[in-house]
Amino acid sequence: MGKSYKKNPPSTPKKTSEELRLEHIVKMMKDNEGFPWRRPWGNITPPENLLTKDPYNGFNALFLTSYDHPDPYYVTFNQAKELGGYVGKQGKGQGIPIFFYKMLFYDANGNYLKAPPPSASKADIKAFEAKVDKKIPYLNHSHVFNAALHCEGLEPHLEKRRELSIKNRVPPEERH
Repeated sequence: MGKSYKKNPPSTPKKTSEELRLEHIVKMMKDNEGFPWRRPWGNITPPENLLTKDPYNGFNALFLTSYDHPDPYYVTFNQAKELGGYVGKQGKGQGIPIFFYKMLFYDANGNYLKAPPPSASKADIKAFEAKVDKKIPYLNHSHVFNAALHCEGLEPHLEKRRELSIKNRVPPEERH
């Protein structure tokens, strides 16, 4: 009799970040959702995390701007919960993969060292570098949801961000 996997099915290997990116691009092309270079730019507000207020950059910005979402504000599943909302039914399976990269620093005893901020003085940076014994690149991915389109209960936070965005816009005549 053959081996039964009902109790413990064989695990499927995890996909690499590169595989996830490629899979996402191919899916967008097949779905004909378009990329930024194939559609006119309407909303030039860069995509931003609703909770942290950090703008997305690099490949993440390209991915997020390739969607024609009503607002440029995104959250992870847990961030939506933290803000008092949730990912609604319309968001199920609609998460957009984003990628996170940073260097991890450790001293000779294996203790994690927090990197100094970019605004640190040269002396602080040199002192930090002297403590570093090991550097490890860290790459991870997660999924984000458009806060206006895929989430419920985040409207107060969205209104606040929209007001700030309008208030901080540079008038066309002052742009360089």
